[in-house]
Amino acid sequence: MSIIIFLKYKAFVKGFFRDLFNKENIIWAGHSPLVFDGDQEDWDEILIVAGMDDTVVDILKEERKIENYKVLRLSLASSEAIKKANNSLDAFAKKEWDMTEGVSPFGENPDDPSAKHINELFEKLKGKPFALINFISYRDTAIYPEDYNGKKIKSGKKAHDTYGSAAAKGFGKLGVRMYAIGEFKGVIAGEKEEWQYFNAVAWPSVEAIKTVYSEKSITETLVHRLAGMEKTQVYAAFPYEEYLYKG
Repeated sequence: MSIIIFLKYKAFVKGFFRDLFNKENIIWAGHSPLVFDGDQEDWDEILIVAGMDDTVVDILKEERKIENYKVLRLSLASSEAIKKANNSLDAFAKKEWDMTEGVSPFGENPDDPSAKHINELFEKLKGKPFALINFISYRDTAIYPEDYNGKKIKSGKKAHDTYGSAAAKGFGKLGVRMYAIGEFKGVIAGEKEEWQYFNAVAWPSVEAIKTVYSEKSITETLVHRLAGMEKTQVYAAFPYEEYLYKG
């Protein structure tokens, strides 16, 4: 079993996690997370750690430098499965992509709070590679807008997957790759949360995410993403050097 740990320090010193956990167990580690989508939270580091159980709480409780923490249990896909997923993205990278510009979901109206949040976040991420840490819950039955006249998919998960399949081509072409994929298996420490799916995705730049979500074939499937998704929590964080995606 694997876990994901969110840490808040009394005085943040980047990389302190290296004093707490064996390097061999750490799948990914990043700092200065920002909430991309979902409820606002305040953390200093996020760690994905393999081979640890509930006893991790004893380690965190005893560390005086830690002010707060959250620990969630995950069941992650094997390294072979992650390699296969990234090989598929590599294959897309080699294909021609005739991009057709669509309507970006990132609004530009300065009076729109969500647009303001995204633009401020993009400014903070600008010029650096980052990771998006995603938690998703699906609806049992997809719910589409009343004025939507296109093809409707009954299953919430299948509706969301329709968007994922369309997005994969753009992801591959622009250098997006997977760190981890899996299922949420419960809360070890922290307030109650309910999720189904988890992934950690390497993004090379803000420009890449803007380009992907301006492509018509992708923006047209966002309706399926929203129809199939009950809720989400997405964090953007900066990987430590040794956890940057290097292929």
